[in-house]
Amino acid sequence: MKDSDPPIQFLQQKFKRLGIEFDKKAPFTIKINSGVGATPPEKSEGYSLSVSKTGALINGNDKLGTLWGLVSLIRVIYPDTSAVRTCTVLDYSDTNKRGFLERYWDNALEFMLFAKMNSTTAQIGVQLSHNEGYRPWTPLEKAVTKETAKQFNAFGFDHYFGIRGITMHPKMPLSSERTMDLLVERCSFVAAAGGHIYFPYDDCRYPVHEKDLEKYGNASKMDAIRIDTLFRKVREKYPDFKLVFCPPFYAVPDGMDNNTYPDSRDDYLASIGEHMHPDLQIYWTGPRVAGLAKPRSTVKFMSKLIKRDPAIFQNRVRPHNHLSYITDTITGWSEWHYDGFVENDITMFHKNGCANESTLVLTLSDYLWHTQAYDADRSIREATAMLYGKEMFDILDPGTQAMTELDKYVYGNITPEALNEVEKIEKCYNIAKECYEKGLAYNSFTLNNYPASYGRGVGFAKKALDSAKDPPDFFTKFQKDIEETRAIAEEEVGIDEEKGDIFKSPIDFYGGKFIVYSNRCPKRFANLMYGALSPAPKVTAHFECYPFPPEGDYMLIISGQQEPVVGDDPCAIRIAINGKVIFEGPSKFVHNGWSIEEFRFPIDYLVRNNTITIENIEDASNPQGPPWFMINYGVIKKVPAAERK
Repeated sequence: MKDSDPPIQFLQQKFKRLGIEFDKKAPFTIKINSGVGATPPEKSEGYSLSVSKTGALINGNDKLGTLWGLVSLIRVIYPDTSAVRTCTVLDYSDTNKRGFLERYWDNALEFMLFAKMNSTTAQIGVQLSHNEGYRPWTPLEKAVTKETAKQFNAFGFDHYFGIRGITMHPKMPLSSERTMDLLVERCSFVAAAGGHIYFPYDDCRYPVHEKDLEKYGNASKMDAIRIDTLFRKVREKYPDFKLVFCPPFYAVPDGMDNNTYPDSRDDYLASIGEHMHPDLQIYWTGPRVAGLAKPRSTVKFMSKLIKRDPAIFQNRVRPHNHLSYITDTITGWSEWHYDGFVENDITMFHKNGCANESTLVLTLSDYLWHTQAYDADRSIREATAMLYGKEMFDILDPGTQAMTELDKYVYGNITPEALNEVEKIEKCYNIAKECYEKGLAYNSFTLNNYPASYGRGVGFAKKALDSAKDPPDFFTKFQKDIEETRAIAEEEVGIDEEKGDIFKSPIDFYGGKFIVYSNRCPKRFANLMYGALSPAPKVTAHFECYPFPPEGDYMLIISGQQEPVVGDDPCAIRIAINGKVIFEGPSKFVHNGWSIEEFRFPIDYLVRNNTITIENIEDASNPQGPPWFMINYGVIKKVPAAERK
């Protein structure tokens, strides 16, 4: 390597920040690919690093391996003293392509270097500001695009520039040769500078342009053919050019079906497999839009249709209602992916979003580097220390834990449960506020540069506290939903208050999460419970036995549904009355519909004022997907004398 090579310039810059100067007569020498030292692993991106008191020996199996050796050397220097740790490292990554999707982000390159990620997608790419196809491409936009591609390429990184200004906003006819010429021009400019292209259709493919319909009939018969033509035209001149495509059917099989858009889902994806060049990559979010778990069967479903391994477009890992509070421990990376998935069954793994969830992305990088060695607790501590300083985790984490207790009050919007938790909410808010203020005092620059949503979370806690002290009238707020739900219950199971029947709407169940649900089922108001390790896995409801003592058993009738993890048994639940369990195990409720089940409360378990507890007992932390259970309504009835035991 020469002194002018970007990796060496990067090394010099970082050493200078640490107070270390380069001098050819220095007693500590750094030798790179010199033929001496440990042999690097014969793996992609493999490297060896040997550090003694007199120098460092770095050997890379390839260009990226050498770069990671340099990065590792920087990371074994103690920033407080500039002393270096003596060590020998032989290392390589389990996953070939690791990275993230972001907007045009000025911290992307340095972040990738220290995260040891090697690819990124700028969802707002070559347009930068306003570069729709009908606007002139300004010299400034060209210069920034060219320099960005050049810098990333110099390190061996793949930078995909998004072109949604041409593909989505506005929608230009893909069948038009003028559109093709424009696409080839823009993509070729990027390819000449060493960059690549992200072609998104995503959620904005439909309606298809009328000119395209006239010529091809539908998108299934056109998109794969025309995008393949674009790819081949650019590749003909630039053989290293890459393109990743986000189809409109990106969340399959569970998140989108053949009725989602005018085109058939399976026909559209099969057209990709039939017509697109095998090197053209296809984004897939997993089996649903926020597809965290990716069972082997769903991977096979997608891969069989597109005739290639997918590239992962990972949505919404953030655990706090889609937000990140910096010190979140993400155990899911190893829970959601079967052994061999990232090593063998995908082309690359990109996390959607980085600037506002940087520690989370660093834990993903850690997992992707060595899947079997991933330790979630260690990883988040190291990620926080890298960005904010070694003390920041312990400063912020008590606040994160406190705010986690309030996740059930989404963005500070309380449920009736909050009326019994004012003291708890106030305690959580005070802890979070104090931790945030200490964090700002410790390192305000980085906490403002990589804020995640910690400050917003403190604000949500304050909002929940204020609302709990001055609560709304929930029955007025949800009156229409309650009335509609009662009408359904009256029709399905009957409500006779003269006989002592008690109706319970979702509002009457304290806990859980209110939702209006209509995915592959009639639209209904419900109370949703995610897995046992999620923020809101259980609900409680209360009723009075009248007269007391009761003459016999009572019965709880529930309308609900559940969704298991693909391939698993139905979501397991536990139902108890006054702490005594009356049901525990896989629920009998249907998936993709509403069903009714009855549960008996024995007379011996009843007291005058009773508490019903219903829990999702699945050992799962997913706060936005299966396994879940939801209640549409409950009706409590006295068991008729003829049915008493």
